[in-house]
Amino acid sequence: MHLIVFLKGESIILGDFLFSTSYDRTARCWDFDTGACVRVFRGHKHGILPILFIPSDQDDIDGDDFEEDMEIYKKDIIITGSQDTTAKTWSFETGECLKTFRGHTAAILCLATDPLGKILFTGSADNTIRAWDIYRGTELRVYDQHQAAIINLLVKKNIKKMRTGKKSFLFYFSALINYFFQLVLIIQHVVGLLMWVIVQEYTKDIDILFRVFKLIMVSVCYLNI
Repeated sequence: MHLIVFLKGESIILGDFLFSTSYDRTARCWDFDTGACVRVFRGHKHGILPILFIPSDQDDIDGDDFEEDMEIYKKDIIITGSQDTTAKTWSFETGECLKTFRGHTAAILCLATDPLGKILFTGSADNTIRAWDIYRGTELRVYDQHQAAIINLLVKKNIKKMRTGKKSFLFYFSALINYFFQLVLIIQHVVGLLMWVIVQEYTKDIDILFRVFKLIMVSVCYLNI
């Protein structure tokens, strides 16, 4: 069996199988080529909405820490979310329910996992997101700031945090350097203008003095002070 090719609606298409969920309270596995139903997952009390597939991954397991009640690690598993307010994990091989995740007070509308497939996130019509240990079935965290139903989830790790509100030392240092060079340019302009005035032997031409004053003011405004 291959990994997930794509996810569309409430069906998952794999290299060899198609998975679907229904308001008939079941999830089903179909042979992609023949259309035959090869597995039925029963146990939810109301319609099933989102579905996920997680392939077995034994390479990440430390044999010294491995627990007997976590044999689920050795299996391909299916995860479903239901209108009965629960999520469930299922053995792909046998169709049996492995764990039930209880805590939401309304239908579970979306599912997601972390990149390693160890943490499950459930989004619900009760306006909360809950994080779970997939293999122990324990709740890890609740996110409860939304004011309406959660309709989609996306998990992305290692996003660099963007600083807001506070400016870094590097920002102020670079700004200081920028102002310094602007000040040097203005000083050069002012000195050049003064030298020009001196060369004119202290001319009393009011128009020329006005132009000199205007150029100095433009230079000062350029510094933004």
